[in-house]
Amino acid sequence: MNDIENLAEYLASERLQLCKAISEHKWYLSEQAGYDVGYQFAEQNFIENILPTFANDFRARYCNNCPEQTQHGILCHAELLKAS
Repeated sequence: MNDIENLAEYLASERLQLCKAISEHKWYLSEQAGYDVGYQFAEQNFIENILPTFANDFRARYCNNCPEQTQHGILCHAELLKAS
């Protein structure tokens, strides 16, 4: 399998995991509200309120020891995500 296929497989897996997390978040929001809040609302709420925490946790765990950062003297992938 080449790098493009590996990347496509990885992105598909990540997309699936993200959709599952948003669906679970929708369920919790709907239970709290007492009605179905809808996927779009849950997705927006997830992006605004949940995803930043995951990104910060990821950077705290992995950026300090990122081989890309230490071997090449460049910003690692997570730091590039933070900058965007």
